[in-house]
Amino acid sequence: MKRTRLRLIMTAGLMARIVFWVARTPAAHAQQQDERGAVVIELSVTDSKGHYIHGLQPKDFRILEDGIVQKLNSFAETGNSYNATYYPAQNANEGFRRIEVQIVSDTDKKYRVRHKVGYRPRSGSRA
Repeated sequence: MKRTRLRLIMTAGLMARIVFWVARTPAAHAQQQDERGAVVIELSVTDSKGHYIHGLQPKDFRILEDGIVQKLNSFAETGNSYNATYYPAQNANEGFRRIEVQIVSDTDKKYRVRHKVGYRPRSGSRA
């Protein structure tokens, strides 16, 4: 009984630490589909030394979902990351959708973009 209780307390403490760590870590990028079917991506851009790049605009990014270019509906810089939202273009893929984010102006590939690589569409979404 005491062992079970101790394990439960330790597990709860560990879970709380993990949730706190993920919530405050910039690399913990959210990516999900909201209730309207929009895909929300949190991404960060760093240089070769790991310094965050600020001041990028929507025109600097190209977002592809399963190779199909997507039109951004909203874009915002939030601290060391950017939030981009789009409604997926028609896509027959009902399974995992792969997302690629490119920086159009970065022809020398000096920057590194970090984001989750894809998502599973919600059933009943627009796309």
